[in-house]
Amino acid sequence: KENQTIPVSLTIENEVVIPAGNIEYEIDAPTGDDVSKSGWFQDGSKQDATFYIPINRSGKAFPAAVIQDQLTIPGAKIVPGSIIIEKGRWTLKDVTGDYNIQLNDEQNGLSIDFGDISSDEGFTIHYNVHLDYEALDGEKITNHASLLSEKTVVTEVTSNATYYQGGGSG
Repeated sequence: KENQTIPVSLTIENEVVIPAGNIEYEIDAPTGDDVSKSGWFQDGSKQDATFYIPINRSGKAFPAAVIQDQLTIPGAKIVPGSIIIEKGRWTLKDVTGDYNIQLNDEQNGLSIDFGDISSDEGFTIHYNVHLDYEALDGEKITNHASLLSEKTVVTEVTSNATYYQGGGSG
């Protein structure tokens, strides 16, 4: 990966070539977050939500990296089998089977030990949550995630999935 000048030319009917100048391609350092998080209720459901956690958009190295995630609302549980871990930068590959996912006894928290994450590796985690009741309009499922490296918290993030009941007329 290096900065480069890329010549551009136009070819017309596979014969005429017209030079169109150059494009200066510069490599920028990643500027994303170490970890971020978002969540949403699934279409039409008062009980089911999805959370999404991108990891290492910052392009840093994290030795002995662990993600910990905790739901804070009573009655919310992570759906076993719904957790998917993907690895990659621009194209993601499902690597769920490569990692040990630990759900706590209440199924409202998880921990995943990634080992060493290099500066050119990115991950996403997404999973489903089920409420054992129907959410009320405006109710939030609050969720906290932490990225640890060598047992030290690097970043903590909080996200809400808010249920909005449709309504109105006209």
